[in-house]
Amino acid sequence: MSLQARLSQSDPRLYDPNRDIAHNFEFVVKKAADFLEDRQWPALHEWLDSQGVTLDDLGHACQAYILYVSTTAQYKSETLAQGLQRSGWDQVPEAAKIAHQAYIGLIMTGMWYHAARASSIGGGSNMDAVALVEEGSRIARRMTGPWWKWKLRRLVAAVKKFVSQCRKSNPKN
Repeated sequence: MSLQARLSQSDPRLYDPNRDIAHNFEFVVKKAADFLEDRQWPALHEWLDSQGVTLDDLGHACQAYILYVSTTAQYKSETLAQGLQRSGWDQVPEAAKIAHQAYIGLIMTGMWYHAARASSIGGGSNMDAVALVEEGSRIARRMTGPWWKWKLRRLVAAVKKFVSQCRKSNPKN
């Protein structure tokens, strides 16, 4: 279920939780830059060192990512890939991009931790935690099993969906 509300009479947009992320962007990118510079994740930085990634490379990753996100709204017809290319993200060494995005994920995980607790009422949860845990278990089973099984499951699901759509479009059969 999603909330469909206008936050003010002068703003025609409906509430969109994706905008909440945008409001936290400055905090997230500054924290990511701090973590990269301070080498907060030792195993990641050992790997970066083995890949020959420099602090300059990490700085260029931060710069390109910030340019991409901060100018996205100006280029409405641009695809995500085009925006990243325009920002110079494609010129950043792959390992530096991976490290930057790993820190973004780490920070977002920490923000989720605090947000989940702050958004609950009386210690309860505002989400279906049981369904979420079951989904996590389903994903783990899929990813840890033989590759051919999850490919087969995806194929079967696609065939079932196709058959269902065919039945809906041709109810006489």
